[in-house]
Amino acid sequence: MSIFNANMISGCIKKYIHSNSIRPAIVSFTLSFGYDPDSNRETPELLICIASKDDLSSWLEMPDAIDYVWNPAEYSAQEIEYKCVNSAVKLDPKLSREDYIARLQHIKDKIIDEVTKDVDCSCYSYVHNLDDHDFEAIISSNFNHDQLNKLKEIGIPTEQVNIE
Repeated sequence: MSIFNANMISGCIKKYIHSNSIRPAIVSFTLSFGYDPDSNRETPELLICIASKDDLSSWLEMPDAIDYVWNPAEYSAQEIEYKCVNSAVKLDPKLSREDYIARLQHIKDKIIDEVTKDVDCSCYSYVHNLDDHDFEAIISSNFNHDQLNKLKEIGIPTEQVNIE
C-alpha cells in the first residue's frame, strides 16, 4: 500500500511554484506528528516548504547559514496547499514515525524530478520530523556522500560552524 501519492504531491508543489513564480532551491518535506484520541495513535501531517533561489543566495552570505538553509520555518513558501498535500497521504496505524519518514524519503527524489522537469533549476530536498532539530543528522540521513560533496561545492553548509 502506498502511503504517499507522489503524483498528487508533485502536482501540489508544481501548482504552487508556477502560480507564485518561485524558482525552488530546497524543498523540505516535514512530517508533524500529532496524537489522535479517536485511534489512540500518533498521526502524521505533511508540511511542504520551499526555499527559493533568492532565499538561498541571501543565506549563504551569513555565518550562521546552516540555521536558515536547513530550517523550513525560514523558507519563503510554507505549508503549501495544506489540504491538497494531505489528501495525498494515507494513514496506516501500524506505521511508526520512522516508517513514515523512510517511505517519504524513498519517493522524494521522484517528486523533485517531476517538479523540476519544466523548471530550469536544480533543487535539493530532504525529509524530516518536525521535532528533530539536529541539522547534521537530518543532512546525513537524506544525502549520500556524492550529494553532500555537490552541496558543499555550491556553498550549501552541511556542518555546524562554531561562531564566537
